[in-house]
Amino acid sequence: MAMQKEYQLPGGVIDPNEEHEAAVIRDMQEETGALIKLRTHLGCVATTEEYRNDLHQMSYCYVADIVNASGDPSLTEDEIADGLGHLWLSVEEAKKRMAEVESTSELGRYIKKRYLSVGGGKQSHTGVESGWQS
Repeated sequence: MAMQKEYQLPGGVIDPNEEHEAAVIRDMQEETGALIKLRTHLGCVATTEEYRNDLHQMSYCYVADIVNASGDPSLTEDEIADGLGHLWLSVEEAKKRMAEVESTSELGRYIKKRYLSVGGGKQSHTGVESGWQS
């Protein structure tokens, strides 16, 4: 059975005592190899809150511009085994591709809805940072 291709924005967990903005920059570099500059005048452009099992998740979304995309991602063995990679797209094209994929899980549908609600300019890219709490 072939794996269904899904599209997601870069992002991850905020480390203890880490500022949201620093987490976005770190995760973008880890997952794509790119150095970015946040559009700080916009601040956090979207937040979501989710309760799942015994966890409470807050997600924060920022808009950024790519400063240098020539670096290499630092993927974990699990991410490589899962086929994780990156592809640079305009926000409009990313939303189009995300909308075309039918997610097979409740979590996937939630994430898709969250990502599709995020705006931005043609050359901007976004990252979503999540903080889990017990």
